[in-house]
Amino acid sequence: MEHVKRDIQIPEEHFFLFGPRGTGKSTLLKKNIPDSLLIDLLQPDLFRMYATLSAYIDLYIRQEVMMEGWNRNFGNFSRFLESISFSHGSILNLSNVSRECQVERKIVESYVTILEDLLM
Repeated sequence: MEHVKRDIQIPEEHFFLFGPRGTGKSTLLKKNIPDSLLIDLLQPDLFRMYATLSAYIDLYIRQEVMMEGWNRNFGNFSRFLESISFSHGSILNLSNVSRECQVERKIVESYVTILEDLLM
């Protein structure tokens, strides 16, 4: 099979590579970054493992927060968790998170305190 040269800049840090099946994404990664971690979510066992882990974490946080009575409005807290997850590894801007969640900044501060109390 002939190797087709791709005109793509591979980032220095982590990244996701999306595209249709059978276009050479895995081959490109194996050729250019042979020591990288490749997670193929089309493999049922891997997909199930990551989906289960995500569900477990969600359930743990819900139960812990609700049982402790730290939060009465779980809808806002769920939006906060989704929004803050995009800030992972970068400087946290509470005003931006607050705007994305459509809640007051003081509420976002209290949610961050809850995550700190849960050692997250």
